[in-house]
Amino acid sequence: MKFVCNRCHTSFTIRDGELSGRDLRDMKCVLCEGPMQLEPVPVQQDDAPTPLQLRTGKSRKMLIALAEQALAERVCQTLRGLDWRIVRAETAAAALNHLENTPYDLVFLHDRDVPPNRCHEPVLRYLQQLPMILRRAVLVCLLCEQKPTLDFKAALCAGVNLVVNVQDVERLPGILSDMMEQHETSYEIFEDELRRRRTSL
Repeated sequence: MKFVCNRCHTSFTIRDGELSGRDLRDMKCVLCEGPMQLEPVPVQQDDAPTPLQLRTGKSRKMLIALAEQALAERVCQTLRGLDWRIVRAETAAAALNHLENTPYDLVFLHDRDVPPNRCHEPVLRYLQQLPMILRRAVLVCLLCEQKPTLDFKAALCAGVNLVVNVQDVERLPGILSDMMEQHETSYEIFEDELRRRRTSL
């Protein structure tokens, strides 16, 4: 069965057997914890559930905060097969609402939407002002028109983790896989060092 979240509009597919004994009126979105649509829509045969649609335990969540719809759709299509929950936000207000209510592992912004156009500048400002313990859990990817992919100097100057040229969107699965592994490894080392220092005090 398919369910749609009334708050973030994410759709989830749940196998019929997984619903036995559950009160459908109390269903909550696993992404934003908003109320789910009460009227389930039957799943079509070609809509088989995938781990991306519903998982138990820790799942990765991605916010695609891109005002340019064609680019947002390209990113979604490219990343659809990955084991991530994808949420789209077309405006800065929608993106901020998502970020304030749900922790995300990955956030996409577009350089056209940050200064000088300032469409998603509040999103970048919000992310940069998070306490470090929260900010380091989020990988921020800036899609750029001019800058080359993996330009770490440009990423540092922009206050993001990763820069990807829009011409390389189709390479995102490989780029993200490598970057997420490096990001997680770096912070595992950092956390281990913090634990070691705490125990030695």
